[in-house]
Amino acid sequence: MDSLFVNKQPRLTFDRVINCNYVQLVKCCLCHGLVVDPVGCANCDRITCSVCIHNFHSTQSEPKCPYGCTTYIKSSCPKPNSIVLDTLKITCQYKANGCDAVLSYNDYTSHEIDCHYQLRNCPGCEQDIIKKDFEQHCDQCPYVSIVCDQCSSTFQRKDTDSHIVAVCLRVQLHQQNSQIEELKVKESEQQTKMDLMEEKLQKNEVFWLEFYNTTTRIRNMLDG
Repeated sequence: MDSLFVNKQPRLTFDRVINCNYVQLVKCCLCHGLVVDPVGCANCDRITCSVCIHNFHSTQSEPKCPYGCTTYIKSSCPKPNSIVLDTLKITCQYKANGCDAVLSYNDYTSHEIDCHYQLRNCPGCEQDIIKKDFEQHCDQCPYVSIVCDQCSSTFQRKDTDSHIVAVCLRVQLHQQNSQIEELKVKESEQQTKMDLMEEKLQKNEVFWLEFYNTTTRIRNMLDG
């Protein structure tokens, strides 16, 4: 059956199964592992992984049964096979990282999605850290990049002291100088606005003064 291998590595190996007494009822003939998301052949009632049979059929013009049936008719997992699968106890794939959970066939996938013993890569030291310790590790790792709350510069945690003593003071001074320059520009812009307003007021004052003088002369002429 080697020629029928589809996946080089089975998704679920039998060394993770604690109590399997009926291997042939729950073994995929394509990957030679424990079936994952099993589907059956209605002609022979034997099962394969859904992914394995999909990949197997993708290379054929007409779907064939990997067990040698004349015609492959896809069906759900037969009842006897499902009963055996329901009795299995499976260790977590992260057992080597410290997880001691033993799970049913129906629960192992959801557990492994959220398992606290998954590995995560530290963005600082680039070491693989188990999920439950990851946050604490990143809070202490000397190679993780942090942002200075005083000057917004980014540097590795191990360089904090040298940053504060040398870089941070210079950056803060530069930022203060920049802020002063910005204030000067704003002050200049404000002064320009005030000058324009004053000029406008002066023009208005001249206009109304001339208007008053003109109306006064006209009134005097009419009174005379």
